[in-house]
Amino acid sequence: QIDPVVKMVMSNATHSCPSLPVVQRPIDVAHFWEVDDARNFGRFRQHVSRALQTMSNTTLSDARIMIGTQGARYGTGRNTAQSNYIQALLSSKIVVVSQRDAWEDHYRLMEALSGGAMVLHDTMLTLPRGLENETSIVFFHDVQELERLILHYLEHDTERARIAQAGWQIAMGRHRSWHRVEEVFFGCPLTRVC
Repeated sequence: QIDPVVKMVMSNATHSCPSLPVVQRPIDVAHFWEVDDARNFGRFRQHVSRALQTMSNTTLSDARIMIGTQGARYGTGRNTAQSNYIQALLSSKIVVVSQRDAWEDHYRLMEALSGGAMVLHDTMLTLPRGLENETSIVFFHDVQELERLILHYLEHDTERARIAQAGWQIAMGRHRSWHRVEEVFFGCPLTRVC
């Protein structure tokens, strides 16, 4: 049973879902991991970067692909806004997100969704609330499937835009910092829940 105060707050909550702002996206595919970064926790991400590099010379030779970090890394990169990274997110049609080895979920997913690109993500066991495969995010299991999906979504602009819009609305409508505060106090996000 919902507390009467929570019901009142929920009834006054904003529920309109804005549209994703239209911006030029000259980068077809972006993956924010270095090709030669061989640290222990990034082997799969490195494999994805290498595969994208190979694709850029073969099946995706006409595509504009960005591979590598943008802006500062480590503590500085995580603790300050990086204009190069933000610009790359806002300029990309598709952002490929691959997780750390033996890791589940991280900042890059919500950052990519918030930038408005369609997100291709390696398979996760559980999704953040509201996300759904092939509706607001698209999963790949290996680099062969990643290549097939990139080719498909670069050829199907409307489908890609629909998924990007849905992912953006979920990120902006359910996964911002104040939504976490609302969940602590009221048990669910209340504002801009799309």
